[in-house]
Amino acid sequence: MIPLRTAVVGQDHIHLPDHLAGLERAGATRCADPARADAIICGASTAERERMLPGLTRFGVPVLAEKPLAATAPATAALLRSAAAPVTTAMFLRCCPALAALRGLLATGRLGEPRSAELAYRHDGWLRGAFTGGAAWMADPARLPGGALADLGIHLVDLLAWLGPAPRGPRAVRVRRDRPGGAVLAGRAELGWGAATATLRTDWACRSGGLTVRITAARGVAEVRDGSLTLDQGRGPEPLLHGPGPAAADAVVAFLRQLRGGPRVLPEPGEIQAVAELMDQLLDAAGVTARPTG
Repeated sequence: MIPLRTAVVGQDHIHLPDHLAGLERAGATRCADPARADAIICGASTAERERMLPGLTRFGVPVLAEKPLAATAPATAALLRSAAAPVTTAMFLRCCPALAALRGLLATGRLGEPRSAELAYRHDGWLRGAFTGGAAWMADPARLPGGALADLGIHLVDLLAWLGPAPRGPRAVRVRRDRPGGAVLAGRAELGWGAATATLRTDWACRSGGLTVRITAARGVAEVRDGSLTLDQGRGPEPLLHGPGPAAADAVVAFLRQLRGGPRVLPEPGEIQAVAELMDQLLDAAGVTARPTG
């Protein structure tokens, strides 16, 4: 195994423990000085990450950044243009075996043409008090204006793009706040997806949370619930795969595996930019400004 000294910068992120767990799983060594590192992981708040990334890429080593790279699509484009080293984002849903298997069903045509898609990503972080301490900025509508819609919705938009045709044209976008003008706790949106309509739901305050992806297509219905994939082609749901559900540490493992010559799973610059542009449209349609104040 190729040893990789990895610097972790931007400590104020809810996934910092996952970043550290991913380093351990991947057999990488944590390095305190980015100038001496073979790779860099960048957490922090969105605004801080946007400020930090140009300098971090000047160290000339690959960077895994939390999402989004920047608060808006134009700022994302500027970062990607100026990056002095490869940059990708921690889209860990792509690393889930059940979702990879679903992607295979769509790519091979076994499901046929999708007619509708329903994607839901929910957890109880708000109820557990997860957005405190170093993660308190996520609960501040001035610093993360889109709240749960931005935080979880970007994963679902990227997942849709990775599974099949590029999503487009958000409509029927709604949000629920904890109080008037407060944090966005949940959101819903519809997107075009090829000839189908995809419905996205996100929630930070759901006790029965998890990830659900259900695709109804010409030849059957495929459903992922956390780490399990079933396929119903008229004879009832058939279990195809049962494995681990999505985990944020998986993005770190995939990133370091790529650097050691493994398969490329995480987003390329063009994919990052396309998702940033659609997220701008989605937040616009929700009446939520994308630009944080700090």
